[in-house]
Amino acid sequence: MLRRSYSDSGASFPGGRADKTDTSFLDAALRETHEEVGIHPSQVEVIGQFGPAELSLNGLRVWPYVGYIYPRGNTPFPSSHASGTHAKQTDLALSVKNTHHSLDALGEDMDTPLPSISLGSLTISQAEVATIFHLPLTAFISRARLKPHQFRGGRPYWIIDVSDLVPPGGPWESSDTRGQPENNGGSLQVWGLTGWYLSLLMKVLKVYQ
Repeated sequence: MLRRSYSDSGASFPGGRADKTDTSFLDAALRETHEEVGIHPSQVEVIGQFGPAELSLNGLRVWPYVGYIYPRGNTPFPSSHASGTHAKQTDLALSVKNTHHSLDALGEDMDTPLPSISLGSLTISQAEVATIFHLPLTAFISRARLKPHQFRGGRPYWIIDVSDLVPPGGPWESSDTRGQPENNGGSLQVWGLTGWYLSLLMKVLKVYQ
């Protein structure tokens, strides 16, 4: 996940506006992911669009895509095969689906980041991204992290507190201080549209009821 340099709106996934070079919303998601965190389209196996399009806080309609991320050089398909904006999200969630089907089944070992891709292998855009970090599987079921909230229209979902997951001074942080994590008395949360889509995904995987 990432925290943007120019916004204090919380943690999110790569993404952005479609432009004239994009032939589809999926192409836009792939291009933005590559530009923001250096994940090439050939590293991502597309699963598809997840959930309905929703409006962002600034009035843009968002189409989320999911897929698996592979380490650079280990891709099982040509560069024309791609994924989307929320690839890392799905990589985490599908691992839950394949190995566990209830909250009680998740053990402490699930707190270890998945080995599919390392933060050190990414090249972030310092103009857009202040920080990148792993979101461990246990964050989705930690009572200390979760806070119930209402999405637009009163739809319930979980906000996830990730303040302690962003170590200051890490090699993947940019020098832009506008988006530094608020670890000293502040908070960094997964909420809003990102939190809503994550909660939907956890329901599909039967992690949430």
